[in-house]
Amino acid sequence: MVYCNIMDVRRRIPEVTSDNIPDYDIKEFIIEASGYINDALRETYTVPFETVPASIENICSMWAAYLALTLYPDGTVEDDLVRMKRDIDSLLNKYVSGKYSLGSEYELETPLSDSFYFVSTKTKYSYYGVDE
Repeated sequence: MVYCNIMDVRRRIPEVTSDNIPDYDIKEFIIEASGYINDALRETYTVPFETVPASIENICSMWAAYLALTLYPDGTVEDDLVRMKRDIDSLLNKYVSGKYSLGSEYELETPLSDSFYFVSTKTKYSYYGVDE
């Protein structure tokens, strides 16, 4: 289950055309972003989401756009990358900590508390993640 589509991602990076980043790469980034979100939220929410909350769609498109811009770096977007990554992590942390909620229909009946979930976000091109 993926949480956004190619056009959602392209709207976040309008200066990048399909000549720079083909749709098949964007699709891979969406798959990776959806998995990252699942890993981050699995202790609190039932994932994958069957009905995708709008906020999750937004986070997914942000993360996929981030990955795309990281893979195809342009010196003019470096500040944007830092801000995007900070915003993504902040939003996910607020859902995990309970400061924000997706609603009771998405929450686990018994949240997992002692489990550790490894987050790996490797692409066929580069490495992004925390699995060192």
